[in-house]
Amino acid sequence: MGRVMNAMQERYEGNFLEGLDIEEGKTVTLTVKAVAPAGTEKDARKQTIKDAIISFEKAGKRFIVNKTNWKVICAVIGKDESQWTGHQITIQRRYLSSFLGHQNVPCVRVIPPRGTPISMSVHAWMGAATPYTDDELKELKTKRRR
Repeated sequence: MGRVMNAMQERYEGNFLEGLDIEEGKTVTLTVKAVAPAGTEKDARKQTIKDAIISFEKAGKRFIVNKTNWKVICAVIGKDESQWTGHQITIQRRYLSSFLGHQNVPCVRVIPPRGTPISMSVHAWMGAATPYTDDELKELKTKRRR
């Protein structure tokens, strides 16, 4: 697992937004400047990035749009990525209870405006606004085993 995480850090670090770039508990609203469609850009290792990439006005780093965030953006703005330019999205550092064998993994999540309908599967992957406590992690692990 450590080798996978190191490869991911090497591949993306410095170029793209990640959870630790956002202050815990804060939301940041940014305006979309441009969208590079999925599969059109390569990372530092010359491998094709399979997701769309958003650049923002007045922000140095770009944002790789994973499946969860893509679904939220589609619910807020629409599925046509070419129409995202000029729209604002709000992002926040969230925590996944576990990912690739690690616990309390910080990630970037697009936060939909209150009342935006999103699926239960998206809700499940939104994560928590603060790190999970040890008791919460134990409870989640127990629920997954059932």
